Amino acid sequence: MNPDNFPDRQYTYVYHSPGIEPWICGLLKDRVVENVLDVGCGVGSWGFLIKNYISPDANIIGVDLSAEKLERLKKFKIYNELIPADITTLKLDSKFDVILAIEVLHNLSNDVAVFLSYVEMHLAKKGLIVVSGPSNPHLMRALRKRNYEVYDYQLRGLVLTNTATGKTKVMWRESKFLRIFGMLLRFVRFFGAKDPKYVLAFKESV
Repeated sequence: MNPDNFPDRQYTYVYHSPGIEPWICGLLKDRVVENVLDVGCGVGSWGFLIKNYISPDANIIGVDLSAEKLERLKKFKIYNELIPADITTLKLDSKFDVILAIEVLHNLSNDVAVFLSYVEMHLAKKGLIVVSGPSNPHLMRALRKRNYEVYDYQLRGLVLTNTATGKTKVMWRESKFLRIFGMLLRFVRFFGAKDPKYVLAFKESV
């Protein structure tokens, strides 16, 4: 075994958010997940997770700019429909219980607020939007202005900090050490941190 190949550092550059899945799955497991829109579905990892863990009978529509990726994804028969399109030019008849936009915000050619407004148009009542991506001040302002609950994603998913309240959530609450560590991280963020480098945000319709 070559120790230089452990861990796979390239994974960090391809998938910015290893460890983000438990937080999102924890929310989705307690919800009605019948119709899902996966914006920027890419290679289909979230569709696979939903079908095999959250809701096997869910109707999932995947949208991506890359027709090549979607053509490969068809072979796996995870999604009920795959559409090569830009969400800001796409009009769908359906409303969705869950809309995912994971790892797409940093690739936008349009304004973030414009993108979010089009995504929100497709959300059903009591539906949930989940977005994530590398942070920047423009993104943070857009999310806050549109009333998203925004979390600073730290230590590869071990800790989330609410950017509005400063409240810290630790992955494994039963560990006293990690609770103390979460409090320390909150203290450091209060005095030194500005905009987070990575964000996970949610918005629920009424």
